Amino acid sequence: MNDDADTLVEFRDRLLREWLPTFCNDPKRRYDPVLFRAETIDKVAPEDARDFMRALDHGVVVDSGGGRYRAALSNAFEQLFWNLEKPPKPVPTTLWIEPIVTIAALARLHLDLGWPCQSLGSQSEESWAFDLFVVKPASPERYYIAGEVKKNNREVDHMVAWMLDSCADSNFVVAAAKGPRLNAHKKWLGLKQHRPPFFWAIGPGKYYRLFTVEYSEAGAVSMTEIDDHAPLKYSVA
Repeated sequence: MNDDADTLVEFRDRLLREWLPTFCNDPKRRYDPVLFRAETIDKVAPEDARDFMRALDHGVVVDSGGGRYRAALSNAFEQLFWNLEKPPKPVPTTLWIEPIVTIAALARLHLDLGWPCQSLGSQSEESWAFDLFVVKPASPERYYIAGEVKKNNREVDHMVAWMLDSCADSNFVVAAAKGPRLNAHKKWLGLKQHRPPFFWAIGPGKYYRLFTVEYSEAGAVSMTEIDDHAPLKYSVA
């Protein structure tokens, strides 16, 4: 068995033995774990499975109870499972891919790229525009990296294209947008609000697109994609 296969076996075992029962048996839920759709585990990339487990094992995120995971600066918790409960009919629980990818990315930021855990958070405040964010210890009031996670690479590319459209169109009509297009515009609005110098678009399996972001005094936002991912590494400067 190769490393990726071993990783996925371990991930599946821990999910079914530890994380799913913790989620389902929480007093506020009381879901039946037997109804879990185990086939949804197959959507997890081995890279994300590996780094998700590293995040838990190294304390990058902690369970605040009932499978509600938080990083040091998180404004809301991440949960791994989804259940749109419709009593009295039991509804299957499914695995939620985006939180797995988010927590895996936080693990890489700390364990591979050197960021202190105290600099990392998920679910940006107020607008909830970003899935994760990074601050420098010397400037904790400002986001240094804002990141957004999508469940597949196609969604990442669509979001980026729409954000670039918002950069180009200062007269974008929010009322005319809906669904993913509106969601992408909210990311652009989040950039204007928090003014991070870098935006990190993240898909499964370490699919990354990194942008430098510049802001004019008139309120314009410009995004430039870069191939060098060195800015993701921690530095005190």
